[in-house]
Amino acid sequence: MRFKVFGAALFIAGILGASAAQAQTEIQWWHSMPGALGEKLNALATKFNESQKDYKVVPVFKGSYPSR
Repeated sequence: MRFKVFGAALFIAGILGASAAQAQTEIQWWHSMPGALGEKLNALATKFNESQKDYKVVPVFKGSYPSR
């Protein structure tokens, strides 16, 4: 009897655990691409984000490299 109760409890816990929502992993993508290249990079990140739900790529412009 004890094993049946234990087995039922494990089964219910498995069902409840399987239906729990998983958090989306956010990835900060630092870049230094202004203008048209920055827009293309943002579009690439958007396309990737729309293609799946496990990860979210967030492009972050961190400024340009100093010119010589």
